[in-house]
Order: sequence, then C-alpha cells, then structure tokens
Amino acid sequence: MVFPRDQAKNYNKAQRQFIDVVRRTFMKFDLDGNGYIDQDEVRGLMEETYKIMGMKKEITQEDIDSYLRVVDTNGDGKVQLEEFEALFIKSIERLGMTKSLKDSGFLKKSGCLETE
Repeated sequence: MVFPRDQAKNYNKAQRQFIDVVRRTFMKFDLDGNGYIDQDEVRGLMEETYKIMGMKKEITQEDIDSYLRVVDTNGDGKVQLEEFEALFIKSIERLGMTKSLKDSGFLKKSGCLETE
C-alpha cells in the first residue's frame, strides 16, 4: 500500500523513517520518475546492491528476470512502490526485525503495513 505524504503527520517517528527510506530508495532507482522501476532500472538497482555487498558480478537478463519473478507480484514486468515496500518488509522479516517494527506500531500483528 502507498503511504500518502499528507498522512505522514499521523505516523510515529519510526514509521516516518521507514517510509522515507523505502521511498527514497525507490525514487533513486526510478530514474525517469514514471512511478515504477523497469527492467533497465532493475539492472542498476542490482548492480549497486552487489557493489554495496562487495560482490563483483555481471548482471544478466536471467538475473533481472529472476528478481522480477520475486518482486513483481502483479506480473506487469515492472516494480511499483507497493511491490518494493513488500520486498523491504520481507527482508526485514528475514532479519528477524519485525518485532521492533510491530512494537513501533508500523506493522500490524498480521505482518501487514499499518498505514492509517
């Protein structure tokens, strides 16, 4: 779910920080500002991710297709903000950090994003 900027005042500090990180990261890779990350932009996202991790890997079309199979839940071939947010939540869950987000009020008990 998208987090409307006009509702940000209703979020606690932890929620606003998390939303800000997700949005800034998304916007960084949505190079043309069209509201989604397409295949070419996914390549840049993956290259930078590998670079940050200290990995030297040539990104192939197969890598991009694999990333999209995981993240592009509606199957349109591109990543919307909502799908990107879901990826962040899954990553946090894998790191065992959902308890702190639930405690901060950002995640519902079900694990879904709290947006209201």
